[in-house]
Amino acid sequence: MKRMIWAIAAATMLASSLSAETILMLRSGGDAFEEVAQSLKERLATDFTIREEIITDQLPIDKTQKLIDESKPSLVILMNNNSVKSYKAYQGSLTTGVTPIPSLSLMTALLPAQIKGMTNATGITYEVPIVTSVVNLRSMLNIETVKLGVVYREFLKPFVDENAEYCKKENIQLIRGFVPSDNSNYQDLLKKGLELLVTQKGANMIWVPNDPAFLKPEIIRDVWIPFSESHAIPIIVGVESMLSTNVNFGTYAVLPDHNALGQQAADLVYTIRDAGWKVDLSVVEPPISIYQVLNPKKINKKYKIDEATVEVDKVVK
Repeated sequence: MKRMIWAIAAATMLASSLSAETILMLRSGGDAFEEVAQSLKERLATDFTIREEIITDQLPIDKTQKLIDESKPSLVILMNNNSVKSYKAYQGSLTTGVTPIPSLSLMTALLPAQIKGMTNATGITYEVPIVTSVVNLRSMLNIETVKLGVVYREFLKPFVDENAEYCKKENIQLIRGFVPSDNSNYQDLLKKGLELLVTQKGANMIWVPNDPAFLKPEIIRDVWIPFSESHAIPIIVGVESMLSTNVNFGTYAVLPDHNALGQQAADLVYTIRDAGWKVDLSVVEPPISIYQVLNPKKINKKYKIDEATVEVDKVVK
């Protein structure tokens, strides 16, 4: 009898796995991506077949096409900028009138700009509104008036404008400097812009958007680290690695909780399935659960922080 029950259960599980719809996941390697992916898989594994592909660079269109043809997914989950770029290029190659397989993007810097022009696409932003970080840090450091400086490429203007409105409601002055998006001399312009913001415009905090062009290893080495060593000014970043001891130029970050982000993405998968695998293009969600990380090393000379009492989730030692 036990053997029969086991056989029936096994047959049921096999039939379920054979009939389960497939989700294709394109993502980066690394601990953060693994944590989000694991959270997603734990929630989805009983209802879907999940195929993962770890990629480091943008895929050629024919490679993306091959992955689609092999897995025949009902949904594509995209987890990094190169995954989004790969699928966006693939979408652009489709014959007019063909409805693309829906995509859900997360763990992607500046997501609304990245998926602009895509169809049947939605996602969860990685960036927490900057006002959250500024208000928290303002209280933590007892800064009465905040002048928040930011240097950004021109294509980020809508993103910066949106955050400026949030800041205005909290009496936070945003001081801006932008460089043309097609300019190749980013390093010098960023360096000069940061110095101008601090020495002439009076910025007393700096915001670093997640723009890959401004976060290349050589720019971190030659611009951000020297700037952080020359000025005891809080620098708000959007990636935890910028606070780590081997990089060590950021002061503070408010980031999505990766486990919760996976759960949030899984909820969206079920919502998309229940809608017949169609995506509401108006919906790009913010992360629902966040955590705070503080690296006080570069600003300790100017701001005395009691690490034992400060209310953050993690302090970099």
